Amino acid sequence: SVAVGEPFIVGLGVDTSLRAGRELVDKTEGESWGDKVMTFTYQPVIENFGAKPAKLRLYERIPVAAKEKENDIKITLVKSDAGLSTDALYEQSQKKKGLLRWDVEVPAQSISPNAFTLEYQYRIQYDKQMVLTGPPTMDERAFRQMLGR
Repeated sequence: SVAVGEPFIVGLGVDTSLRAGRELVDKTEGESWGDKVMTFTYQPVIENFGAKPAKLRLYERIPVAAKEKENDIKITLVKSDAGLSTDALYEQSQKKKGLLRWDVEVPAQSISPNAFTLEYQYRIQYDKQMVLTGPPTMDERAFRQMLGR
């Protein structure tokens, strides 16, 4: 329940005036001081076909090392064109789980080639003798659970 005057969020379904995508801009691999280093650069793209600006939360995910490997594998957000969300709940829980969140406003009629974009880059560094494997994929229900919804 929500108290009188207390703000709350309601999901009203898909907004057909918005379209999102993501592009892998660059991937590099190299070595540094006996470690293997991989760098990934992504560019999320959001188009707003509507007549009004759209405020939204943009989520992206970067890898997170398993607890037993977090001292052996370093995953670092190297850069982001926009600052990550400063929401306290996000910073306390979701950010530590490799979830990136930007609170953005996409201008009206932001349509390709003038779509809203931002770019971010992360680095994975680990001993070159180590072999990395990816996690099992996460279904939508598990993703919503992680977001607390």
